[in-house]
Amino acid sequence: MKKKKLTKEQKSWQRLYPKGKACLSWNLTDYQIWKITPPECLLKNPYLTEGQQMSDGEIEDWFINSIKTLKILKEQEPEIFQRLYQGLILDIEYLISIKRVPSEYLNFVLDKKNFEF
Repeated sequence: MKKKKLTKEQKSWQRLYPKGKACLSWNLTDYQIWKITPPECLLKNPYLTEGQQMSDGEIEDWFINSIKTLKILKEQEPEIFQRLYQGLILDIEYLISIKRVPSEYLNFVLDKKNFEF
């Protein structure tokens, strides 16, 4: 399978975020750069990130579903688990930085025993 050639904007984005960027911190511009369809909330309010627009209940559901998904992946797809686990850490760090979740969320995720059945 051939890799797509990155655009100048995509290369610039990668230099700016060498470790990636928390998905919940993406704004409309990030989605446009990567030619990915953005969540509906970003079309309605492009000046806020998805994480800023989520309700407390939505954040709680997202967190619980993320943990459930990663528990399954850890057993069945360890490589995918590791990639998504790192993304979850970035998202939680972002949510902590905008004061949407307490640091206990990160403490929970950093203890990999919480991903065992």
